Amino acid sequence: MWNPPLVFCLKIDIEMSFVDQAGIQRLIEGLLQYSWPEERGSITTPFPSVTYEQALADYGTDKPDTRFGMKVRVCPLETCNLPFLLVFQE
Repeated sequence: MWNPPLVFCLKIDIEMSFVDQAGIQRLIEGLLQYSWPEERGSITTPFPSVTYEQALADYGTDKPDTRFGMKVRVCPLETCNLPFLLVFQE
């Protein structure tokens, strides 16, 4: 008989009044930093973030994957008719 691993899901209900986005981000970052397991290594705060406008301009989407640093670049006119996609990495 197969016994699946135990997985615990945690939901935290936070009720706050008169708080701004930065206050919520600081609260959640502190909560994660406090509750993060030591064997997984430490996490540093504040977490990296970009504005909506910056994400669209740099990555072409509002949910960028910033792990690889592959930003959207304007293609020179003479290479725009290539039959393949050019990807540049910084």
